[in-house]
Amino acid sequence: MTEKRTMKRAPKDMVGLQLRFRETLRQRLQVAAQESGNSMNGEIGERLARSLDDDIVYGTRRNRELFAEANAQMAHAERATGKSWTDDLETFWAARDLVLEAFERSAPKAKNYDEIVSAQIELARVRKERANILAELKKLGAVRPSRRDDPSEIDISDRPYEKTPLARFEDADAEAQMDGALADILWSELADIESDLAVAKAELGRAEAHSRAARERGRAIAATISGSSETEDG
Repeated sequence: MTEKRTMKRAPKDMVGLQLRFRETLRQRLQVAAQESGNSMNGEIGERLARSLDDDIVYGTRRNRELFAEANAQMAHAERATGKSWTDDLETFWAARDLVLEAFERSAPKAKNYDEIVSAQIELARVRKERANILAELKKLGAVRPSRRDDPSEIDISDRPYEKTPLARFEDADAEAQMDGALADILWSELADIESDLAVAKAELGRAEAHSRAARERGRAIAATISGSSETEDG
């Protein structure tokens, strides 16, 4: 049995390959070759080399998809303003935010993703129930924003409220007395829901703790890399 010997080739040796592809692709290659002034063979060789180089520059297929999405978002911003993001600050900031949103959508899911979603849903439910109770109390004129807290430091959906003076509920008018009784019931329900709100917030905070820690560690790594780059540039 004759052993098949493999010839060692030098990096610059020319080799022949038999390629098979669809006619539509051949036509596209022919047009590209004519536009670039290459032979068909030269065009194929250049494009293969460029593709392999791009693997080094752009990395994985997912990286390529993200770069393509970023390019599409920059194009969206430029169409909206009619200007280039490299020349116009307004377009730059629009493109920047769209690209960041695209990048964040690509974030890997946390290991406890389902737990986080469940906690978010529960918090949203409690907030909605609290908002409904507050709406009823506002109709009765039995509630006002608390003056003891700084609203600027509080999530507007969780802003604290306090009772308004209930003198009008204490007169002899039967309807007013009924309103007062209803207000007392709603205030009791609000106290319960405020407790549920605190629990829901704490549960979400606990569920998101790992993700927050990962974010902080990632930012610390980025700061270290950035600092090292600045030192090298300096």
